Amino acid sequence: MPEPKVTVLIPTFNRARFLPECLDSVLGQTIPPAQVIVINDGSTDNTREVLAPYIDRIEYIEKENGGKSTALNLALPRVRGDYVWIMDDDDV
Repeated sequence: MPEPKVTVLIPTFNRARFLPECLDSVLGQTIPPAQVIVINDGSTDNTREVLAPYIDRIEYIEKENGGKSTALNLALPRVRGDYVWIMDDDDV
């Protein structure tokens, strides 16, 4: 039986300093996620630049600031995994 595929959604707003550790943790799991979507909810810091080294391993969405729920709602139609894991941008 094949392993279920997991999609990780990471909404973020002005938390660029936490994203590298967060993404390294997600991408370093024993069974890596099939899909990682980072939703930039209108950040005014250097979020886009911090994500540049990860861009080949994540999907990146940028939107105007509207809150966590609007960021998640924007990403949900793009989910391809069997399960969804919502991870905060400062989690490891």
